[in-house]
Amino acid sequence: MEGVTSIDTVLDQTIGTTQQLGKDDFLQLMVAQLQNQDPLNPLSNEDFLAQLAQFSSLEQMQNLNQSVSNLSLSSRLGDAAGFIGADVHFVEPSTGEIQSNTVQQVEVVDGEIVLIAGNHRIAIADVLRVSREAPPTDDEPGVDSGTDTETELLEKTEPVKED
Repeated sequence: MEGVTSIDTVLDQTIGTTQQLGKDDFLQLMVAQLQNQDPLNPLSNEDFLAQLAQFSSLEQMQNLNQSVSNLSLSSRLGDAAGFIGADVHFVEPSTGEIQSNTVQQVEVVDGEIVLIAGNHRIAIADVLRVSREAPPTDDEPGVDSGTDTETELLEKTEPVKED
């Protein structure tokens, strides 16, 4: 029959080579089904409502999936921010050599976390070791922690004169 499009044809046009149906594809299929239904035996209300419910579920799942992906990326980015200021030892992908540098910033490139250290762009998977210089302690000479020890306080106080 001319002018009648089969569901298989619509599927082939809609899906193409991706082999995945999205909400727009689902709507196109539903419209094609309505246009091509048998006028003597139309789609029942229950069937139509069931398809609308499936469409709604599909859309909610896609939104949830996107939200989870965004949350995951935010979490990974927050974790990667901890690398800033740290020394990283990494494999340089182009040469295979192990190098080290201090991370200055973190970026997201195509959904992946990338560390910027000097003129290097480092994928997290290429990091072998992360280290930080230990902060100075009060025991080190020449370091003033801003707080006095008990002994230093006793030395600074004048003895009480008794009359």
